[in-house]
Amino acid sequence: MSFHYLLFLFFILNLFPFCFAQNDTVSCPLNFTILRPALPNRPQHNTTSECHYLLQGLRLVLSDYLKRTGLFFPPLNTSESCWESYQSLLPSFNIRSSCGLETDWISQGCNNLTTKAEFEASTPNATLNDVVLNCNQSLHGSACASCVRSLANVQAVHSVNSSIASVSDCTAYPFIYAAAEANYLGPTDEDTASCLFSIDFSNGEGKKKNVNLGVIIGVATGLAVFIVGFWFVYRKLKDSKKKRRDQIGNLENNSGLDSISESTNLVKFTFNEIKMATRNFSINNIIGRGGYGNVYKGYLLDGSEVAFKRFKNCSAAGNANFVHEVEVIASVRHVNL
Repeated sequence: MSFHYLLFLFFILNLFPFCFAQNDTVSCPLNFTILRPALPNRPQHNTTSECHYLLQGLRLVLSDYLKRTGLFFPPLNTSESCWESYQSLLPSFNIRSSCGLETDWISQGCNNLTTKAEFEASTPNATLNDVVLNCNQSLHGSACASCVRSLANVQAVHSVNSSIASVSDCTAYPFIYAAAEANYLGPTDEDTASCLFSIDFSNGEGKKKNVNLGVIIGVATGLAVFIVGFWFVYRKLKDSKKKRRDQIGNLENNSGLDSISESTNLVKFTFNEIKMATRNFSINNIIGRGGYGNVYKGYLLDGSEVAFKRFKNCSAAGNANFVHEVEVIASVRHVNL
């Protein structure tokens, strides 16, 4: 036997194990893409919390697999490819090494229960009926609490004699089953995922719409408050101006000023005549300032140069004092009065 023949035989014999090894690993039957919208919401500030979130996400994927196939976990020869599929969604975080997970755990179940039928056969009918009664609805608020309470009874049945460590252990089986079989909405429903797996799918368009709706409501509310406030201030200013005009217009008719009209020694001018004489109380016509008002220089229609005192605060109560002051001044004989 020649040396070349022996070398060829050695090469052939070593090639077969390599070929068989290649065939041992097959594609993963789990659909990890359903987790993609929820992964940005994982708690990335703490490794323990992040690992718990990713483990719960894996259980959600197993629930989807159970719903599609009736099996709780994939074949053992797909373990590596399934981890690789999951890892492809998180290239910057090594799931197995960071979270302490073994490769074959993804394909190991609870107490040798591999199918839905085996799980249902090993669970009392009354317990399963209670799960369906409480979990077959939208799991939001109090409905979630009722469903979780009923699943605790299922956990008590299957947690006995559980010794195999896996990602689909006996404590997780009831939740995987409930999401896949008891709840009509399925494991990928937002409320179901949140209640049974603590997975948050709300980071998509729905969340953006809620944020946009909140912004719109906030802007609309602010605009409405601004319009109402502006209208209120406008009305107050308008009423104040009207009241001021009425006070000025009626000043001549107040009972305190009646004595001026009755006096034969006093000359009475209208407010418009005084405005014209002082050029609408121009600041350039001010010739004196006092605590009760300013004194303005003015010219009457006949050319007479006169002085006008405009009081700052006019009131009906002050009319009597004003009239008395005018009468006193009018009674004094002076070249400038």
